[in-house]
Amino acid sequence: SRHAEHFLTVAQAAQAHLEGPDQGAWFDRLSCEQANFQAALHWCQDHDRALGVRLCVALTLFWRSRGHIGIGRGWLHALTAGDTLPALLLGPALVAACRLAWAQGDVEPARRLADEARAVCARAEEGDAYAEALNLLGDLEAHAGEIQAARTHLDQALVLYRDLGRPAGEAETLHFLSRLATT
Repeated sequence: SRHAEHFLTVAQAAQAHLEGPDQGAWFDRLSCEQANFQAALHWCQDHDRALGVRLCVALTLFWRSRGHIGIGRGWLHALTAGDTLPALLLGPALVAACRLAWAQGDVEPARRLADEARAVCARAEEGDAYAEALNLLGDLEAHAGEIQAARTHLDQALVLYRDLGRPAGEAETLHFLSRLATT
């Protein structure tokens, strides 16, 4: 239990730095801890699925950036399958699964996950994950040629990111909107 909680703390601390000037050092640190993350996730699968889901969510950007997408998708599926998670935990897990599916080019599963995350996060009033779900759903709709729906979801995400003070999310949404404007 303490091992898993410690490595959740490590992964969550890294999250704040993976999009900043120190990201290289933090990505390297996470890479060095892969065996510990795997051991923690194995323990969580049998003893504390909620902690395991939180660890997966914290590792999503690392997995996506370092090519461990299949590992992340596998753990998210294993830890969320058949278990009723509270919406405040399920929403971010669905967003994480969507990001990983989209990164692997699995468009339809990613879209279903984004739409489900949007609905779960709206009910749970989970602002960060709700903004991410809207953002991802908008990008996936743009990819499918559904321009008006994409613009609606991206505009909503932009407002939420600004209200939440999330400049990285705002920048990603503006990027998606700029691509949309050229179609």
